[in-house]
Amino acid sequence: MNLQFGDVNHNVNDMLEHFNNVSLNVLDKYAPSATRSRLVRPRPPWYDEQIRAEKLEQRRLERKWMKSKQDDDRDAYRKQHVHYIKAVEASKKQYYNEKLLGAGAKETFQIIGVLLNQSVRILPTLYTPDVLSNKFGHFFTEKVDNIRASISSDSNVDSNFCCTDDMYTDVVIQNDLVCFRKLTQKEVRNIIMGCTNKSCHLDCLPTWLLKENIDVVLPRITQIVNTSITCGVFPDYLKQAIVTPVLKKITLDWNEFKNYRPVSNIAFMGKIIEKAAIVQVNEHMQANDLEEVYQSAYKTKHSTETALLKVKNDITLALDDDMAAFLIMLDLSAACWHNV
Repeated sequence: MNLQFGDVNHNVNDMLEHFNNVSLNVLDKYAPSATRSRLVRPRPPWYDEQIRAEKLEQRRLERKWMKSKQDDDRDAYRKQHVHYIKAVEASKKQYYNEKLLGAGAKETFQIIGVLLNQSVRILPTLYTPDVLSNKFGHFFTEKVDNIRASISSDSNVDSNFCCTDDMYTDVVIQNDLVCFRKLTQKEVRNIIMGCTNKSCHLDCLPTWLLKENIDVVLPRITQIVNTSITCGVFPDYLKQAIVTPVLKKITLDWNEFKNYRPVSNIAFMGKIIEKAAIVQVNEHMQANDLEEVYQSAYKTKHSTETALLKVKNDITLALDDDMAAFLIMLDLSAACWHNV
């Protein structure tokens, strides 16, 4: 792919717009969008050549029985049908057993979701698509506004409360993180290649195509990233997101908006800029020993699984020592709807 990026001013919004326009022009020239209709029948991953042969044999015996109407042919077809069903079950069992044995926590939940058919999206059925999208947008926007208002500076906070030095552990900061440094092309390349190939409709280039032509676009992407993090300006276009409402639990009423959580898909360039900043923040926190010991979210090699293991281990140790254990859980987003 040959992308020719001309000179552009140092406004990060103009730089990103120029990058998107050039990329789209090249795509329109060499791979113009077109509509094609075709019947897609994806083959399940457990469907191998043995299963295919068993299915073909079943169809052959079925056609033979339908043509002859003989009892012997009917029995042969039924016997082959049972054999085919057992072969499918055995193939499924073997495939998912092998997948689960080598899967981590995230992959395990994904496999379980597939087996339980939880990937089907359920939406309210009381409105037309246009009305439904507007109602969801209004609901999520209002929820965010209420949360922001509930934690604003004029909330009910004791004005006599003050912080004392003994409330914090003494920390010696070697170097203050005053501003972000510029990243090299090698660092930006590592960030890009370390991301998954997920894309959304906001991307001017599919992620896989961008990676295959990384040498062509890397200088301009590095310039955009460095301009954004050094100037402290996040491009306006990257502040957009495609929001999909997802039902929290399959057993909840799908006509209630409060039972949905918003899942946002953002442009790939926005993810690169975010990672460019968070890499430097993490380096600063690790160098100055600022990481919270018991933090599990947004921390390398930590997740909800490690948090649950910590809580379970503490409760088990307390019960072994004949002590009482109390667990207090706080949902901040839910608590903001009430007077706490």
